[in-house]
Amino acid sequence: MPKEYFDFKQFRVFQDKCAMKVCTDSCLFGASIKLDKAQNMLDIGTGTGLLSLMIAQQATENLKITAVELDYNAACQAIKNIKNSTWSDIITVFNQSIQSFCNNENKNTFDLIVSNPPFFQKNLKSPQIEANMARHDVTLSFLELYNCINYLLSIEGVFYILLPPTQLISFLKFAQNDFIETERINIKSNKDASVFRCISKMKRKNNENSDFLETEISIYEKNGTYTPDFINKLKSYYTIF
Repeated sequence: MPKEYFDFKQFRVFQDKCAMKVCTDSCLFGASIKLDKAQNMLDIGTGTGLLSLMIAQQATENLKITAVELDYNAACQAIKNIKNSTWSDIITVFNQSIQSFCNNENKNTFDLIVSNPPFFQKNLKSPQIEANMARHDVTLSFLELYNCINYLLSIEGVFYILLPPTQLISFLKFAQNDFIETERINIKSNKDASVFRCISKMKRKNNENSDFLETEISIYEKNGTYTPDFINKLKSYYTIF
């Protein structure tokens, strides 16, 4: 049974009311997001609030974070986790769908958008409604997600998405109309395993040439210990490092 909460170095994440628990690839995702000069960030499908909290920890300048979560219990849990953190004054949680958020938004744009979206498109669904909403695209298709990002991302903004390789290809079929992928981190459980998640960074197309950087990170060594690359990524967050 998953733990009721997960302790990081600077914050605690309760997860007992949220269908999607804290997991290694989500933590790696949060640690890989580069703020650059972002001042206005949007977290689509925040769940426990993990990504918003991880990014708030690394913020050095005036950053405002908006977190959107459809599921009521998850949104309440995110609000609690954020309220109990150091960054409650910079993170605001909205309990609504991202589609509704777009419709109600007065065209305020964000220079950084992050999302760890539901991605099982044809798999068997769980009898739990909350789990389906979190894991399957029953409430947010890739086309809807792309449309929302396209509407809300500023001209010079960037967005990050975490998906399995096959699902990333599906998402890129929509995104390639307006966006270009500038960076991809392929995640493996170990060096000899297949890639099971990809962190993709994208920005709007323009007349400038954009280099594409593709890298790889393995979580574990063959003996089951964490790799130096993984430790270096998570040492600011994990209490065991």
